[in-house]
Amino acid sequence: MVMFNFRNYPSSQMSDLNLDWIIENVKKAVEAVDEVTKEWVDIKGTVKKIVEDEIKNELASGEIGRVVTNAVTEGLASASKYTDRSRRTFDFNGKTICIGDSYGEGYNPDGNVTGWPALIKNYLGLTDDNFFSNSLGGAGFINGTTFATLLNQTSNHFKNDEVTNIIVCGGFNDINKSDTDLINAIFNFKKQANALYPNAQIFVGFIANSTKMDSRVGLIIPRDGYCSGCEYNGITYLSGVENALHSTSMFGSDGVHPNTWGEESIAKAISNAILNGYASVIHAGVKITNVSFKNGFTGSTIIETSQYNDSCAFYGSFSMNRTSDFTMKGEGSFYELFSFKTSFVLGGFQFDLPTTAILTSSDGSYKTVPCTLRVYNGSLWMAIRSANGTGYDTFHVNGIVTEPFTIKSDTVFG
Repeated sequence: MVMFNFRNYPSSQMSDLNLDWIIENVKKAVEAVDEVTKEWVDIKGTVKKIVEDEIKNELASGEIGRVVTNAVTEGLASASKYTDRSRRTFDFNGKTICIGDSYGEGYNPDGNVTGWPALIKNYLGLTDDNFFSNSLGGAGFINGTTFATLLNQTSNHFKNDEVTNIIVCGGFNDINKSDTDLINAIFNFKKQANALYPNAQIFVGFIANSTKMDSRVGLIIPRDGYCSGCEYNGITYLSGVENALHSTSMFGSDGVHPNTWGEESIAKAISNAILNGYASVIHAGVKITNVSFKNGFTGSTIIETSQYNDSCAFYGSFSMNRTSDFTMKGEGSFYELFSFKTSFVLGGFQFDLPTTAILTSSDGSYKTVPCTLRVYNGSLWMAIRSANGTGYDTFHVNGIVTEPFTIKSDTVFG
């Protein structure tokens, strides 16, 4: 029998454990680690010397100084750009100038009221000694007498280096103007403001609105343009003030110029944005008024509207009836149920809610039908969609009842 000697390898049998092999290989491993450690120490020493010599050479030549100086200069320039863009601190120790349009004048076709500049002077605790305003109907960044022209007219009121705050709010007279045009116009305004008042920071707000559909559509683009103009030009935009004027009861009879409540809402929003960085505009539980039922119906409503910053809601329930039947078809046509006032859902855009309604007839019958309620242009409308095997259903209605509902809009500007 041939015998094999496995003494050069570890045995798997505990009775035949080869300690010599283990001791020998552990010793080799330790020696290898010592050698690697010695080599690493030598490498670190060599690298350290190379780096130190290179630093000495760079210091001697001035190259490091130039690199550090350039890095610091670029860093400060970048920091200055972003600091200028985001600064929001209102300096109460300096002088304040307000620039506005007819909203600032307080013009209203039903009788002039106190404009928002005079109101924010009181809200912010300012006086005639440190506050001055210049507003003119038709003014804007682009249209009419420009805001830059109005600002230039204030140059002799205070010592120029004492002015620390410039507030500019408007928007209606820049209707339909593009982002690009407004960005350029706001740049020119800032350039002039910096030349006139080198210590002043600028606050800009978009406060325009209307109950008229065509005006509201035309104000969407400049509203965004005011924000873009501030962002691109490093100016503080008064966030949230665009939500201030969003009740039908805040306007005069022309649906454009704010009344006393409207001016107060604007002034509070501007002050809020200056003090807190954002204007929180909240109105809750305001009942609709001046309800006028249509198509010969009479009835009752328990409906309120509310606003929470850039969203609004129209909620409640109603019932209505008439002595004789009114024909309503189920093909989806909208029927006006009633008009109303005092709502935070302004006219011009529509907000829909799929729901159900109970329709009654003069013969005593009734039917629950799928319908869509729509808030549009100061009225509540309803459409019925109901079909049978031969076409759309026709309903002879002398009464309509709904369950409680809530119609919401994503933005009160819409």
